Amino acid sequence: MTPKSLVAERIKTEWHEKKQLWKLVYDWTVILYIVLPGVIIGGFLYYDNLFDPVPWMRTIPPAILGFFIFFAIVPGQLRYYYREADQLFLHQQTDWMRSIRRSGLNFSLFRDSLRIALVFLIALPFFIGVYGFNLVELLLLYVLTVLLKQSLRMAERRTLEVFRQPLRSILWYGVLIITIGGYMTLFHFISSHTIMISLVGLLLVIVYVVLRNERIGRSSHFLLHIAKENEARYMALDQVMRIGGQTDPKPLFERKKPWVLFRRSQFIFRSEGASKRLAEVSIKRLLRTPHQRRLYIGMTMLPANAMLLLPGGPRIAITIGVSLMVLFMVRGCIAHSLEHRYLYQFRWDELDAFASEKRSTFILLIPFTVIFYGYLGASFFGLVGILPFSLGALLVLFAFTR
Repeated sequence: MTPKSLVAERIKTEWHEKKQLWKLVYDWTVILYIVLPGVIIGGFLYYDNLFDPVPWMRTIPPAILGFFIFFAIVPGQLRYYYREADQLFLHQQTDWMRSIRRSGLNFSLFRDSLRIALVFLIALPFFIGVYGFNLVELLLLYVLTVLLKQSLRMAERRTLEVFRQPLRSILWYGVLIITIGGYMTLFHFISSHTIMISLVGLLLVIVYVVLRNERIGRSSHFLLHIAKENEARYMALDQVMRIGGQTDPKPLFERKKPWVLFRRSQFIFRSEGASKRLAEVSIKRLLRTPHQRRLYIGMTMLPANAMLLLPGGPRIAITIGVSLMVLFMVRGCIAHSLEHRYLYQFRWDELDAFASEKRSTFILLIPFTVIFYGYLGASFFGLVGILPFSLGALLVLFAFTR
């Protein structure tokens, strides 16, 4: 066992834990309803804007794009891949701990390089189609961004070791504001002052090397690094759980009174009947589940906005595909709600379940039908096409669920 193999084993174990967690919170429906439509729609938009950007993209200055890219790459922490047991078994072995820190910094550099490359790839329509950056300018910006991200993380860790609050926050946010201004300036002058910015990049390489050697050689504040490692590990797990809908972030404010349809379990339909009560259960179950609400809203709004940007052929194909996927998603949620054991203590039969499925399907698909097909009508005929397409789609939906 060597220090490199030990760090590699810890990285492998951590990614295996994340993989198992991803399997718990995601299933084939997420790939079918979110990932696949997002890739198809995003692929069309990306290809079109790469060579022929839409007019609003040309109104965004390079400095503003740099501002957004900066905040897209800032999240993340410096990783050493320490463990609590290292204090007992490895802390006295200076060479081992130095090698572990070096391997952790190498992997952090590799990880940040991939993340920043992905951000640059997404922003490529701006770089090529709008600003006309060449390959040398893009590579220079990429290298500067990677070095800046790593240098900031190492400087942040050093401030945690040396300074206390509130001086630590004042110093860190001051450096962050200056860095944001400098990064936006790089984007603004990259084409006209390439040589000067290359010299700035050389200076940043020196700063990175100095900070990296200082990090590798410094063996103090072991408990601080352990705390940051645990924070990074649990933060990653918490993010996966939030994205998967298993946990919800703490709200900024809480309502004292519940929302409509959440208060006293009031009835939706006035008349009695087993089929209507079952339909109420299905509707309320979807509305009260945060993950299903977000999925429904995302599958409605993302393709609807894409209708305004895509050409005619892809519009029709996406309309058919998205309509079927939303229908299957809603019917799947309804069928799952009717399988709850709580409902079997009441008197209802298969005919009631069938009638409730049709009624709840109609109610739940009304927002999607009005919004999505209204956008579709606007994409073909402008504002005049919104009302006819929405009403026509509602009539088809009503006939389908009678």
